[in-house]
Amino acid sequence: MEVSIIIIHYKRIQKLYQQLNEYNNWQNLNSGYEFIVVDNNSLITTQKDKIIKDFPWLKLIFLNSNNGPSEARNIGLKKSLGTFIQFIDDDDLITYEKIKAQEQFLINNPKVDVVIGKTQKGTWTENELPKEDVSKITFPDFDEINYCSQLLKTNGFFQIGSALFRKDSLIAVNGFDEDRWLIEDVNLYLKLFKNKARFKVDKNSPFGLFWRSNEVDSLSKNNQVLFLEGCLLNYIFCVEKSMLKSPEDHIVIYSGIYNILKQGVSLHKKINDSALAILNQLSPTKRLKYLPREALLGFFLGFSNLFKLAYTYRQIKNALNKGGYPISNT
Repeated sequence: MEVSIIIIHYKRIQKLYQQLNEYNNWQNLNSGYEFIVVDNNSLITTQKDKIIKDFPWLKLIFLNSNNGPSEARNIGLKKSLGTFIQFIDDDDLITYEKIKAQEQFLINNPKVDVVIGKTQKGTWTENELPKEDVSKITFPDFDEINYCSQLLKTNGFFQIGSALFRKDSLIAVNGFDEDRWLIEDVNLYLKLFKNKARFKVDKNSPFGLFWRSNEVDSLSKNNQVLFLEGCLLNYIFCVEKSMLKSPEDHIVIYSGIYNILKQGVSLHKKINDSALAILNQLSPTKRLKYLPREALLGFFLGFSNLFKLAYTYRQIKNALNKGGYPISNT
């Protein structure tokens, strides 16, 4: 068996059914693919029985608690039989042509561990499937990964469903960090890159992933603190693992830490303190080189006091704006 497709599910049964119905059509193609659904303790008995009846080709794993997407994916990974691994969320869709092309790409390129294809972000209904729109197809802004900052910049992000992974490379880094509930995919990419896994974007492959956007139940949209903590943890990971090699690495990581901390959001103390320590340990030369000019005040006040001052300023500004006394951003 070459490819295992691992779908994690939590309380989106109708979207899961829409996806599985599409894969039902693949069974006539003799693909030999393995399909695994890992349910994070959200299906009731009648739903389980119906899925088993409707999709007998599916391997179902039911967890006794919801411990997040990372643990669910790792469980699916450990149970999988495929040489290559396709992760996908329960509300997205992938095409058969995408899997076949990426499978062949990895077979033909044994030194590549992750191949990334085309993504189209959008919305669709339960009664109407999305259609490919060439004008909306995107790729990450790289062909290969040479520096960690490429994985951390917004234009370098790729949704995990757009990629196909070599299973051995995932096992070598112990899969996902199970403490991560958000930005866990980027952390996985960083772990793979640190372990010298090779990434490759294949712009010639057939279209690939429909990525559903603007979901009201999106964890990242509904938990800003967890999202920002996930971003900080990825920056901290790069520093602690000595992954900063290029000037761009230093700028992206240090300015990223600075821009999150200055928002004044109440973060987990250990994460906040670790991020602050990284900034405080920067030499004066590096502060001038890699941080925004406004950060120069950190020389005199210390970063912790600077962020408190910035937060207080924003509170006063918002209060005055609401009272009819607008303050410009200059």
